[in-house]
Amino acid sequence: MGIHRNRQRGTWQSELEYTLRGQSHRVRKDFQKKSDAEAHHREIEEMVRRAKAAETLGLLPEPGAAAGELDRRKLTFESWWNDCREYARMRNRPTTLARKENIVRVHLLPALGKLPLAAIRPADLERLQTGMLAKGLAPATVRQGMSVAGWMLRRAFRLGILDKNPLTAVEKVVIRSAEQGWTFLDFDECDRYLREAEQEGPVWYAMLLMAVRTGLRRGELYGLRWADLALDRKQVQVKNTRTRVCGTRAIVEGPPKSGKGRVVGLTPMLVEALRKLPSRFRGGYVFTDEEGLELSPDAERKVHARVMRRTGLERHIRFHDLRHTWASHLAMRGVPLAVLQQLGGWSCYAMVQRYAHLSRESVVSAVNVLEEKPSKSLGTQQGPQQAAFQAWDAFDQ
Repeated sequence: MGIHRNRQRGTWQSELEYTLRGQSHRVRKDFQKKSDAEAHHREIEEMVRRAKAAETLGLLPEPGAAAGELDRRKLTFESWWNDCREYARMRNRPTTLARKENIVRVHLLPALGKLPLAAIRPADLERLQTGMLAKGLAPATVRQGMSVAGWMLRRAFRLGILDKNPLTAVEKVVIRSAEQGWTFLDFDECDRYLREAEQEGPVWYAMLLMAVRTGLRRGELYGLRWADLALDRKQVQVKNTRTRVCGTRAIVEGPPKSGKGRVVGLTPMLVEALRKLPSRFRGGYVFTDEEGLELSPDAERKVHARVMRRTGLERHIRFHDLRHTWASHLAMRGVPLAVLQQLGGWSCYAMVQRYAHLSRESVVSAVNVLEEKPSKSLGTQQGPQQAAFQAWDAFDQ
């Protein structure tokens, strides 16, 4: 099967065998040029793929119907979501799947659920988007909802169920400022926060200090094990996350959000705080209660709220903003954004560019290095990772 040379005829032959409705079929055709045979083979493969998808969904027309015709009236947005959910169940993390299910249940199904998938028009999607904004939802939340709808419609288009994706004609909601969705503690506020955090006991103090000094996400903190720590080398290997599935009490473990592990440095103050934890001698998870039991992945909310009240800040600071604090402080201390992306585990460089304005002064001062005399030990210059570790050590000075 595939493309091969017919030496007797001096032609190139495209041959493909497939099964549809339980019957085997074979398509074979000769061409003078290899490129024509390859193009024909790809076209037949695409037709077979679409036909198999239609057969799976019960949309394959009866024998004798017009070629390429699908009974799209049978497929509503809701029934298509049921198929997409099973597709996502095999490919998405449980937390990602739960987030999609919540968006579809609350926003998409009430507006589009009963409509035939092929009858959805850009006007329907625009009304959905406008309605979500009218409810007072944040633009970022609206874009998440439309992103899930777009994922479903793109898959339908890719499988040949839709002739085109209607969402491409709908303008995206504009987020006016990339800085509106996050804030951080400045250096003085961070010191006040950590002084108040000491009153919460060694376990919570170590967790809050680690959030500020390493930028680990909430799930990464709860999934941290002692085997991942190298206190002598002042390093932690982030390779596991432990989170609660949205809307349920189920707790799942898996890889970090980006799907890749990373190594992050520990400050001397953080190493000292971790050495005082009783769980160190039991092994297992780093952050446990006094009896050594696992902490619930949302138990830090009340602790963080108490610390923030005693700190006396007027603006709202979320627990996740401690990660922004870590990244902002490193950017202000001159750590390159490319290194910050690697250490923070961001898969997209655009997520790191929000900190670019914080490093402008360090960029200007870095230019002065060009007029300095080079060091004699050029062969032993430190790389950006070592520079980042020095920046973390400076936090405790």
